[in-house]
Amino acid sequence: MEFLKKLFEEGKPLTYDELSAKIKENEMKVVNLKEGGYVSEDKYNNSLTEIKNLNEQIGTRDSQLKELRELEPEKMKGRITELESENEKTKSQYESEIKQLKLNNIVELALRDSKAKNVKAVKSLLDIDYENANINDKGSIDGLTEKINAIVESDPYLFNVEDSKSKFNGVEPENGTGKNLPEDKSKWSYEDFLNNEQ
Repeated sequence: MEFLKKLFEEGKPLTYDELSAKIKENEMKVVNLKEGGYVSEDKYNNSLTEIKNLNEQIGTRDSQLKELRELEPEKMKGRITELESENEKTKSQYESEIKQLKLNNIVELALRDSKAKNVKAVKSLLDIDYENANINDKGSIDGLTEKINAIVESDPYLFNVEDSKSKFNGVEPENGTGKNLPEDKSKWSYEDFLNNEQ
């Protein structure tokens, strides 16, 4: 939300026209999330990677088809078998990369949601088998929440979590003398000043 401070630098309320002008001046875009006008950066990056991979596959297959057209029928059958094998390997490699990207995004989002101070540092503490990890119906990795909660318990300093142990309940402590002194120091006695030197 730091980026919004640019809009309210003077610290005064803005009219609609002033707000619109500030948004244009700072080259910001405002969307209505309810209408689906926003895609998270993670989903966007996943889509870009998939598109890049698919375009590479299309280019490879086009060049393979061109090569096949130039071959004699006997050689073509052998070459088709080779290309099918290569394409299957490429497909499994891309699927593995996309799965890895999705798993990384799920872990990073879960760590952000759990208020990790340094996502990369906490991520390195997670013992996740990415090869065998499964994405469940909720869009999370099975057992991820439990692993994050275990780190929150063992290393709470890595998270922005309120510590209920540090809160005090009950009567507010008095100002050293056993008296509740007024905020206005002009109403303090000489003894109050001596007893509350700081």
